[in-house]
Amino acid sequence: MATVKFSDPEDFLAELEKDKDLVDRGIVRLVYSFTPTKISPNIQHLSVLATALVAGQVYRLESYCGDLWRIEGQDQPVYDKGAKIKKEIEDGCAKLGLEVRGGAIGE
Repeated sequence: MATVKFSDPEDFLAELEKDKDLVDRGIVRLVYSFTPTKISPNIQHLSVLATALVAGQVYRLESYCGDLWRIEGQDQPVYDKGAKIKKEIEDGCAKLGLEVRGGAIGE
């Protein structure tokens, strides 16, 4: 199964808009993705991950939000950016008549 990759939420939503009638079951999956860095096991990359199955292809958005250092106050802007991106995806999908659910396709 082919994957179409995006890093910009606007590009992801624009592509979904073009193919909204082909989105499998009208569902877009949306989660936070935490991945360890190579620098330290205590530092994690935070991204917003959105996926949808569209006409046999996976549309995948992975939008990087920043690094989490587990330092009070320093991590909050990273979480705020992630929340803003998630809301942008949720609002965009709602306008397109698509349902947002948790999880990810192909993980």
